[in-house]
Amino acid sequence: MCFVKPIALAATLLLAACTPKPVSGSADSGVRLLQVGMTQQDVAAILGDSPLATWTSDAPDQQCTSYVYDETIGAKYVHVIYKDGRLVTATDRHKAPC
Repeated sequence: MCFVKPIALAATLLLAACTPKPVSGSADSGVRLLQVGMTQQDVAAILGDSPLATWTSDAPDQQCTSYVYDETIGAKYVHVIYKDGRLVTATDRHKAPC
């Protein structure tokens, strides 16, 4: 019985480490400054108000907006996904826009 709690704790920590974060990326792109729930205007204040591409999914309430952040050796993009006009996920290191 004394092994049950340590095993349960270890399993919980392992699952938490494997769960993707809604906002993740490198320090270079500025994506770490973004937070879930931000508006497009909030994101533009951090990443710039000139997104490269915007794609709207089949669901009218969801869209992806791309921002270029590194063009040294091929462009790298941040993808920001909005639902109902609010940020739900943001990631960087993409090789193409949304």
